[in-house]
Amino acid sequence: MAAYNAGQQRLREVLENQNTKDFFEMYLPEETERYVIRIASMKEIITNRGKYGISIDKKELYKTISIAEVTLEFMREVHTNILSKCMDVPYKTFREYNLHIRKYKLSSGTYHINVPHEKKEIFLRRLRNYEYIHVIEGD
Repeated sequence: MAAYNAGQQRLREVLENQNTKDFFEMYLPEETERYVIRIASMKEIITNRGKYGISIDKKELYKTISIAEVTLEFMREVHTNILSKCMDVPYKTFREYNLHIRKYKLSSGTYHINVPHEKKEIFLRRLRNYEYIHVIEGD
């Protein structure tokens, strides 16, 4: 958490120069210290809701997401925006379902794409408009 806030390089320097791995013994920027404590506090409260008088129905905690995996072969480079459009979801949603994809453009090759189950049919139908994208598994 400290590296996320202060940066990996800064935390590396702290570890190398302060002779400690104990967060509470580290001299860090005040903002980083507050950030880590806030995140740890939120985790404690969420984990022990009853202890703090917070009642949340378990079905409200996580929404079940039903996905289908589709294996595609690209004959050439493909912009991931094409996949989100075929899926009929905002680009952000596409990326949230496919955290393993790190780039906007995917080179030719085979890829496993996660599709919201309810969008699978439209996704496969729209992919037919792209002769350079072949469905290997998933239809």
